[in-house]
Amino acid sequence: MSFKKNVFILITGSSIVQLINLFVTIIFSRIFSAENYGVLGIYLSTATILSIIVTGRYDMSIIEPKDDIDGDRLMKLSAFLSFIFSILSYLIIFIIYILYKYNILIYQPHDWFYYLPITVCSLSLYSAMSFWLNRKKFFKKIIFNKLLQLLMISICTYIIYKLEFHTNSLIIGHILGLLSVVIYNIFDIKMFNEKHKLKELVDLAKRYIKYPKYLLPSTLASELSSSLPIYLISSFFSSQLSGYYFFTLRIVSLPISLFGNSIGEVYRQEASVNYSKYGDCSYIYLKTLKKLILLGTVPLLLFYFLGEYFVPYIWGSQWEYSGRLTKYFSFLIFFQFISTPLSYTIHFNRYVNFDTYLQLFRLIFTFISFYIGYILKNFDYAIINYVFVYSVYYILHSIYQYKSSLGI
Repeated sequence: MSFKKNVFILITGSSIVQLINLFVTIIFSRIFSAENYGVLGIYLSTATILSIIVTGRYDMSIIEPKDDIDGDRLMKLSAFLSFIFSILSYLIIFIIYILYKYNILIYQPHDWFYYLPITVCSLSLYSAMSFWLNRKKFFKKIIFNKLLQLLMISICTYIIYKLEFHTNSLIIGHILGLLSVVIYNIFDIKMFNEKHKLKELVDLAKRYIKYPKYLLPSTLASELSSSLPIYLISSFFSSQLSGYYFFTLRIVSLPISLFGNSIGEVYRQEASVNYSKYGDCSYIYLKTLKKLILLGTVPLLLFYFLGEYFVPYIWGSQWEYSGRLTKYFSFLIFFQFISTPLSYTIHFNRYVNFDTYLQLFRLIFTFISFYIGYILKNFDYAIINYVFVYSVYYILHSIYQYKSSLGI
């Protein structure tokens, strides 16, 4: 199947998913408050960070092997690590619960703390399955999974809200929706039908040790940088502002979800094949980069000039401040749109170490940006600094992506 056809399948499918997502977001924006979205943002950020640690990034290695058997084993390895984490986590949670019950632990954990293990396990398994489907070029199944996940999350969230079953409807809805997709895929792709010996998985883990050794630190630093703002905003300012930030990010991320991720999934597979054969994937890199620049210009202009008007009109007047924030985020989303889909390129050679330094740069200066805003008691100033830091980061990352695509 050609690159264009693969991109067309993913973009068409993603368009349907995102249109449904837009409709659902419009409904939920009138049901849930900024504080609700702030709590959801903290929960999902925490779960995502832990899911990266759990798999050791072996999930990303699934695409690399030439032999399909090794690809299958790497998926099983990721699943095994996820299950082990869940078991150990619930043992730790049980100990914490006992300590709190008998007043040995004074601090009371958040309600969502007890749901983390199952969410982390589900996220890890979903990631491994997605990489496996990408390897097999089952792009229609990737789209179906996204659609199923969105529908299940939306339905579960709305039912829980209407029944007043739980105060954290958004969180419980996300957990049930994600879990249902994972269970479906376990049976659909017959994940555990073929058994592998533990020694085979251990040997494979040693062979692909570069992923936890080099890729884990950089991706962990990347996710910490991405998640840090919502923690800092909650600590330095308020949970309401963290909700506005999280909701704004969801709005401006729609172009990446619609086009960027789809192009990135196909590019990752095609670039891996080219680099493995020729030690160079610069042609497909530049070709994809040009398309992303053209596509990325549209949301840049749209959010910068019209964001503060159409956001409150579509999502409700209570999100007027989010509309104002989209003007700042328009620059960040442009550079993110042209860089993130191609970010896998930097892992092809020695620049993976440099990627870690870039992530640390982003992590440190993200903290500084919000701390300065906190000292000046100016949230808008913190966001402007944050957008500048991220834009510089994405530009630098793109430069080293190109160098990596050349095999130098």
